Amino acid sequence: MKWQWHWGALALVILLGAGLRVWGIDFGLPYTAAPDEPTHFRIALRIFQTGNLNPGWLNYPSLMFYINALALVPFYWVGNWLGVFTSPLDLTLPEVVTMGVGLLAIPAEFLYVRWVTAAFGVASLGVMYHLGRKLTGNAWGGVIAALLLAVSPGAVYNSHMFRPDSYAVFFALLSTLFALRLLDDPRLRNYIWAGIAAGCAVSSKYNLPLIVAPIIAAHFLRAGGIAGFKRKEIYFAGVASILGFLLTTPYVVLDFPLFMRGFGYEIFAQAEGHAGFEGNTLPWYLWYVWAMEGGLAILALAQAARLVIARSKIGLTLLAFPIVYFIFINQFIVRNDRTILPLLPFLHLLAAMAVIDLAAAVTRLHSRGLGVVSAALACGVMVWLPLQTSIADDLRWTARDSRDTAREWIAANLPSGARVAQEAYTPYVDTRRFVVQGVYAIVDHPPEWYVQNGFEYLVFSQGMNARFLADPERYGQWADQYTRFFQTFPEVKQFTDGGYEIRIYETHAPLPAQRVAARFGNDGEIIELVGYDAPRWLAGEPLRITLHWRALSAKPEPLQVRVQLFDANDREIVSSQDDLFQGKGWRQGIFASDLVLPMPANLAPGAYRLAVQVIWMRFNYELPAKDWPDRPRDPVMLAPLEHLPR
Repeated sequence: MKWQWHWGALALVILLGAGLRVWGIDFGLPYTAAPDEPTHFRIALRIFQTGNLNPGWLNYPSLMFYINALALVPFYWVGNWLGVFTSPLDLTLPEVVTMGVGLLAIPAEFLYVRWVTAAFGVASLGVMYHLGRKLTGNAWGGVIAALLLAVSPGAVYNSHMFRPDSYAVFFALLSTLFALRLLDDPRLRNYIWAGIAAGCAVSSKYNLPLIVAPIIAAHFLRAGGIAGFKRKEIYFAGVASILGFLLTTPYVVLDFPLFMRGFGYEIFAQAEGHAGFEGNTLPWYLWYVWAMEGGLAILALAQAARLVIARSKIGLTLLAFPIVYFIFINQFIVRNDRTILPLLPFLHLLAAMAVIDLAAAVTRLHSRGLGVVSAALACGVMVWLPLQTSIADDLRWTARDSRDTAREWIAANLPSGARVAQEAYTPYVDTRRFVVQGVYAIVDHPPEWYVQNGFEYLVFSQGMNARFLADPERYGQWADQYTRFFQTFPEVKQFTDGGYEIRIYETHAPLPAQRVAARFGNDGEIIELVGYDAPRWLAGEPLRITLHWRALSAKPEPLQVRVQLFDANDREIVSSQDDLFQGKGWRQGIFASDLVLPMPANLAPGAYRLAVQVIWMRFNYELPAKDWPDRPRDPVMLAPLEHLPR
């Protein structure tokens, strides 16, 4: 009967943990709100579609990408069977405007890979059960450990997104489980499995090499100092960890320059700082643990002190990783919840040990029933705050906020073709209806730049600017720049739904009467035809037209513009080709070029069309044209021009 109760309780815990992790997992769809997911999905999808295992991006290790590329196989098979997909290429990439702003053509793609992440989060609960049972010698210790991780806000939050953190926690716990087994079962296979899991943990996140600490601690605590160096098993564990890493992130070696660029960038970012997530690292982590886990943290620290004083081998093995890892992460200026996440399950394990010890002590002093009650009360107190926080987070995943209401307002109130610049974490603005420029932060350019480049509306996000405005002492320059924008332009609308602020400002930038918004270049990246002005065109007069251009590249290029006038039967009437800049050189912002096309004397009145092409003179190459959402737009035809009789 005991066994059945334990497993029944564990099943309920896993159901609770799974429910918290999948509640609201479809947040934002079909829009992308999390900053990293489009990058991660692009890599996994490319590996699936091409079979090329080189991720082409090693800022993060590769295991997560390989797991999800493999997981896309059954996803595609099912879609193919249902007639949704006919080729792997039918799985599409998200449209990304800027960080945290994008649109999915197939929202089920993101939902699926999020479910894979959540599955690893749930699987960690099973490993926690075995760890808790191993540490306490009591199945209920395993259930309590799993329960504490099941409701942990950090674990629940990060299980909702296609990120590596849940993978890293799973493999770190698995490695620790095999390391603990070494204390009473030092067979070679436990060393090898502990090493492989450690390698996979590092292949999930680069910052986890210290997960080998429990393996080393368990080995030397059992074998002794000098004798431990003589035993071959520890070296097998080391080789297994290296192989586990290299087999799942092989291009660290196979494309070492790529690794150095990506890994070097991450190291530089950690050392230099990330605005809004830097400074006061130690107090911030202590505050985070207290805010998310509450009194559980104090109980865990007390249990850790007891284990150290008692020189418990199993306790010292357990503590090896969290101690050295906490010291390690406090060496960096950047701090965030994802960095401390691998440490939290160890606090849960320590707290579970403390509860079992409490129950045993009460049982010895009073009765078994009172011991059970005391354990239940302790669990209730520890679970109450984290569970409330996790539920509140899940409610936020499913709630509407200003990004939703602002997106709807923009669609309903801005004129079609309006030119909009938006910073990170703003609502998706329909790129098929509007000309949309995504920037990391609006203050990346001065206010004058947006006027000169013809952006009529600026969309600001709390997700980007609040970090600077909330700490003007640290980020005075950024805060001042945002304040300047808010004072320069009139505010059109402000949204605060769901506690998330979106602001929209209008610049009143001057623009041509007729808009085109055609981009020229292999990726639409060299120059844009913003629009044109055309005065009345009377019979017997040349065609006069002013084309308004905007340079998209910072590198001057020799360009010429070719125009061709066609009648209603697509017969060419006249053509012309000349320097696009009219001898004035490469210019920034929107600038005008005036064209005068002489006409045949007998040209009949009627509607004519003007085709515009851009020639890249360096290669004598006609640049392809695209509209703003990157759809081909060849040729670029201006609206019918009326040739009027006198």
